[in-house]
Amino acid sequence: MRILLIIAVLIAIVAPHTAAAGSFSYRIDGIGLRLPIGTRIEREDLGIRIELPFTAGTTLVEKYVLIEPTATERDLGDGMEVGGVSLWCESGSEGAAGSVYDYVKCSAILNDGRRIAITFVLHSVNPEMFDSPPPLFDRAQEVLPFWGIILSLHALP
Repeated sequence: MRILLIIAVLIAIVAPHTAAAGSFSYRIDGIGLRLPIGTRIEREDLGIRIELPFTAGTTLVEKYVLIEPTATERDLGDGMEVGGVSLWCESGSEGAAGSVYDYVKCSAILNDGRRIAITFVLHSVNPEMFDSPPPLFDRAQEVLPFWGIILSLHALP
């Protein structure tokens, strides 16, 4: 019940930010999704990296999504379904030499049984590394596109 409430709130908040005028459709590996205008898509060895636009001049230095095949067979616990795609999400943070990588990783099971991982990453720098630090980034604003992408997911026939 709580997950349904969270999804309803996210739809109400995110829906205005995913309007067709500010996004475009993209299809990959059995799913369709909407991405913000200004997105750059790069194919990598194991999947796709989607560079997302963000507010420059802050502690945020990059924002991206990785979509990769995964072999996760473990019990993923309680999940949710969005557009016919089953999702299980977890979040975390990792630090590295003055950088912080905040992430939300969603494991998805596609209609044909394949599994993919969709990982959203906010890469920021520690402001204490600077004599004159840049302003902190607006986390609430920068994560909106991530949830817009998740809510736009749909299984392809």
